[in-house]
Amino acid sequence: MKNLFKILKEFVVRNKKEIISSFIFLIAMGTTTSFADFWSEGVDGISKFIKVIGIVLGAFGIVSLGEGFANDNPAAKNQGAKQLAAGGAIFFLAPKLLEQLKNIFA
Repeated sequence: MKNLFKILKEFVVRNKKEIISSFIFLIAMGTTTSFADFWSEGVDGISKFIKVIGIVLGAFGIVSLGEGFANDNPAAKNQGAKQLAAGGAIFFLAPKLLEQLKNIFA
């Protein structure tokens, strides 16, 4: 019996983060009526976060593009254009893809 408790204690010590995240998941599940609602709310939150990342990346692209034109630096112009395009793609396309994930459990 002591050996079993020792093994259990070692397991808990080794996997603390996974156990805590599992409890958080279970608590969050208790606040919604079903897993589909929980999934839908999670996808909505991730979608908003990804839109913010797209906006920030686009803003950095505009700044880099402006610096490239101000200093007549083709490398900065190129980097700014790529960042602006990537930010726009993330902002507009990623939420549409996540909508498809939302419908998996609906």
